[in-house]
Amino acid sequence: MQAVRAQGLLGNTRWLLLSTQADGMLQQRALAAGYHRVLGKPLRREELRLALMGQQPPATTITQLRGNLNFRVLVIEDNPVNQEVISQMLTQLGCQVELSSDALSGLKALCEQEFDLVMMDIQMPGMDGIEALGWFRRGPSTRFPFRTPPETKVAAVTANALGGDETRLRGLGFDDYLSKPFRQRQLQELLARCLLAPDSSTGADAAAKESSTLSDGLFAMNAPHAPTASSITLDAHALDRLRELDPNGNNRLLARVATAFLGSLDRLMPDLQAARTEVPNLAAIRHVAHTLKSSSASIGALDLSRRCAEIEQLARDGQVEGLEALLDGMQSDVEHVRLALQALLSESQ
Repeated sequence: MQAVRAQGLLGNTRWLLLSTQADGMLQQRALAAGYHRVLGKPLRREELRLALMGQQPPATTITQLRGNLNFRVLVIEDNPVNQEVISQMLTQLGCQVELSSDALSGLKALCEQEFDLVMMDIQMPGMDGIEALGWFRRGPSTRFPFRTPPETKVAAVTANALGGDETRLRGLGFDDYLSKPFRQRQLQELLARCLLAPDSSTGADAAAKESSTLSDGLFAMNAPHAPTASSITLDAHALDRLRELDPNGNNRLLARVATAFLGSLDRLMPDLQAARTEVPNLAAIRHVAHTLKSSSASIGALDLSRRCAEIEQLARDGQVEGLEALLDGMQSDVEHVRLALQALLSESQ
């Protein structure tokens, strides 16, 4: 962008920067360089539409909601790393959180309590999120005597982020959609859309007051930490986002997430090795890659996350050409990440 600007080629073209690290510092640098707006990835269609039209999101979606909510949210998610992060995000916003590790236990939770919102993973072992939603939307039955009303908002949460996913999932009966890993602001916007009335007290006056602190589209960030042994491999911005969710360290979120991820590696990597036979088990390889894709991004292992996404795509398409090289690279990435997380845990003690 700086080279384009130096040559006087900006003209009237609107330039949007898409980045997984859309923090305040990058926002300032990008605007100074000539970009019109910075959008965080993964990107929602509505965010892009408003940006292309030069419009800001509605007031209720940019209002700082932290600590002001008292909603009961059921999170149905089988990935322990994602459980830790989503639960902390919602708790920091003032929500009461119930976790279920699979669709069946989630449906049972809906029979035992009333919830204001359900966040449902799509790909889970056994019953998937789409089948679970079908049972819930049909209402109370002998098998599932739901206490939560079947018209309660249900948001699909997926790590696939495929084109057309949002439209397809809404057509299946989901009320909203989030692509993992998502940011605090994206979660805030989801809660605003699903749970807050447009004329609620978090409207224009509050939005005007808070928009200066949220103008970068993210929750406030602490100053970046100095590089450590772990942050050489792990993205420092991702680690800072986790630290911001637990600013005083009282809940030891970073250590819990690191421990959960290491546990996932211990459980999944033997499965991956077993699937790497002369005729590879593409379904098993895809499952491992899908499971690690979003959680590795959450802890800042971006190279591993990208490699997992490539492997998942090849396995989904039934392609084996180039797969072995990617799997070898993934094994190497995993060992580097494992060492970095162990160093992080040592530093936190």
